[in-house]
Amino acid sequence: MRNIFCTKQIVPAVSFDAITRRLCDNFGLTPREIQVANALLRGGSDKRIADDLHISMPTLRSHVQHLFDKLGVNSRTELCSKVFLAS
Repeated sequence: MRNIFCTKQIVPAVSFDAITRRLCDNFGLTPREIQVANALLRGGSDKRIADDLHISMPTLRSHVQHLFDKLGVNSRTELCSKVFLAS
């Protein structure tokens, strides 16, 4: 089983389908916010995520801020902790 690197900690690999369902059910994220969350959780840089999703950097930052607001976090580290520790 492959590990996921999340803010310098190694987190056991989990099903991203399960994470996606939990994010959707618990926090009311939009499909695009879920895509952004999954990319952030996989450790993608802003530029890489924006390129992969074919969106501009300001649009990505807007999605990230909405994610942080909906999940009640202030950083990628907190996002990782909230999602993976709740698994």
